[in-house]
Amino acid sequence: MEFGRYRCFRAVFRVNPDKEDILQGRLFELGCTGTESHVKKDAVVVIAYFPRAIEHEMFLKAAGVTPVETGFFTLELKNNELYPVEVEDAVILPAGETQECKEKTPIFLVSTMAFGTGKHPSTELAIKALRRVQQRGWLGAPFLDI
Repeated sequence: MEFGRYRCFRAVFRVNPDKEDILQGRLFELGCTGTESHVKKDAVVVIAYFPRAIEHEMFLKAAGVTPVETGFFTLELKNNELYPVEVEDAVILPAGETQECKEKTPIFLVSTMAFGTGKHPSTELAIKALRRVQQRGWLGAPFLDI
């Protein structure tokens, strides 16, 4: 994703925690390009992003739930606000970056709505897990990626 301004369609859902995984799967089947989840006292608020508008009836038919809020908004991405992201001895930089990294291992990331910028906690956990694999000498060994 290039940095700049993007017009996106956003739908906000409030669901029981035990229904979140089902909703997330159905949202991606409808063309969702990314989600956020926020745990509240009695529910999970799921915010889904789409490249185009989705009718409420489509959500009801596909996911069994209608959004509590929908609408278009403009997402603004600025390169200097997103990078670099440091994780242990690695640094995440945008793909195409020419900055030289002497003390940290560079990881070049192509940002998209689905994959993001490297700031999500799952990215940090994945990098730490790969480092453990490397430290234990397991590089090149078969493993399961779920």
